Amino acid sequence: MLSLWKLLQFLVTYAVPKLQCKLHIIFHRNLTQIYGHTWEQRKLGNEITNFTHRTTVQNQYPVLTSSQKDGIVFQEDYFSNRQITTDNNIGYYILPKGYFTYRSRTDNGIFRFNRNDIVNNGIISYFYPVFKITSGDSDFFKILLNSTIDHEVDLAAEGTGQRVLSLKKFQKINVKIPNISEQEKIGKLFSRMECTIASNQRHQKKPQRFNPL
Repeated sequence: MLSLWKLLQFLVTYAVPKLQCKLHIIFHRNLTQIYGHTWEQRKLGNEITNFTHRTTVQNQYPVLTSSQKDGIVFQEDYFSNRQITTDNNIGYYILPKGYFTYRSRTDNGIFRFNRNDIVNNGIISYFYPVFKITSGDSDFFKILLNSTIDHEVDLAAEGTGQRVLSLKKFQKINVKIPNISEQEKIGKLFSRMECTIASNQRHQKKPQRFNPL
């Protein structure tokens, strides 16, 4: 196992930027095959806790949006060039830092489970269920939910055109997870990888300075 971790750490640090977007899935599939026989099957409902606190005043906290591409972002940034459908946010769910959410309905069949990493408390539309990880490693579950349960989510979702995934259905999904020690190892590794990818993406977006001969 030591050699495997060294290999993964090497790839995380030195992988070619064009390949980094693929490493996330490749790594997890390999880890699942290696640890699969020791992972326990559990229902998500035993691993997460629903959080239903709502706002009582207008603009109680910054308004957030859960994006499939960009994760949790401020609504004013996400809709900077578009019209916001409503100005009334009383009754929105409160989304504390470290808690997860997802849009419960989708037109493209994709559900993205995003964690609030940008503000201590935000608020989000009631179409976005909010939950926290009860006792597991949050970084590990961020990987697990977005990489390994697509088929199970598709079976749990309802509807033909617009697909709907209720929190109740989501909680009934079975997942395989390792002990907390292995969760922390895997979560830490992928968290580091995501930071590396984000750093490379920021570097690529910087304007290149032309050096004349």
